[in-house]
Amino acid sequence: MTESSQSDPPRESAQTQHNPPSAAEDSSSEDFQPQRGSAYTIVETWFGRMLVNIHDRYIGRTLQIYGEYGRDEVEVLTQVLPPSGAVLCIDAGANIGPLTVPLARHLGMRAGIHAFEPQRLIYQMLCANLALNECWNVFTHQLGLGDVESEMFLPVAHPHSVNFNWGGVNLIEGYESGEEIKVIRLDDMNYPAVHLIKADVEGMEIQMLRGSENTLLKSRPVLYLENDRKEKSRELLEMLIKEFKYDIWWHYPPVVTTNNHNCIPDDFTPMTKIVSLNILCLPQGPDHNIQGPFIRVEDLDYWPPDHWETADRQAASDTA
Repeated sequence: MTESSQSDPPRESAQTQHNPPSAAEDSSSEDFQPQRGSAYTIVETWFGRMLVNIHDRYIGRTLQIYGEYGRDEVEVLTQVLPPSGAVLCIDAGANIGPLTVPLARHLGMRAGIHAFEPQRLIYQMLCANLALNECWNVFTHQLGLGDVESEMFLPVAHPHSVNFNWGGVNLIEGYESGEEIKVIRLDDMNYPAVHLIKADVEGMEIQMLRGSENTLLKSRPVLYLENDRKEKSRELLEMLIKEFKYDIWWHYPPVVTTNNHNCIPDDFTPMTKIVSLNILCLPQGPDHNIQGPFIRVEDLDYWPPDHWETADRQAASDTA
């Protein structure tokens, strides 16, 4: 299927927009249930073994039940990179590595992947998963990415906290307590060339790109960004198109594929009805041959129907 027009519906019209609840909405003191035994388990997935937190309501639970998370996103990332030669990729907001690990295994030693994850406990699991899958081509950084170098606080949940969305913790809340983490500009890493930037930074996409301006102008990398906040979407799209000269396509990949690794039927949980809301950005040019379930950005104010967000929040709530 070739690229769609702006008015075309996404590939799976029955699916909903990915907009999982924030960590602040997920966790409260009464959710903590001290118990014996580990908060972690190792599960088999479509790309290898993964250490997950058994109480994580989103990524961890999805990997436990379906044996996959974001499989279609990984396929997009592998297709937009050069088929040969050395490449350098940035994974901003790597979480426990559900995209980092399969991308690293697919690209092998021709690629260097720099994975950024500011949450200490999640960062520990990311490193464990890279070791479990022998991803020697990944370099990890317990850092946040923004437009200025700074120190910020992040809340920390106990590993046995029940019903916690670890992937929903973000740096834009302005927390006044918690664990202090360092935020840097990507430009300050001084990479010689960058071919891909994948970012899922929970509303910090604009700040992250501002801190990557020199990298974007010098390397012209492919960008694959989460864009699931309506109030920030127009500013993000306008900046990418007008300032950084990118062509953009919406992409709505399902969190779980129909033919998932564990062969779990579609109606087992509402997670199969949730999609990620991402944008694929390529340097402006006439030679783009985008194929698949992509929608070219023509209207900066375009947004999926409002009822999708309501349906998604209900779906995420039902998985608790």
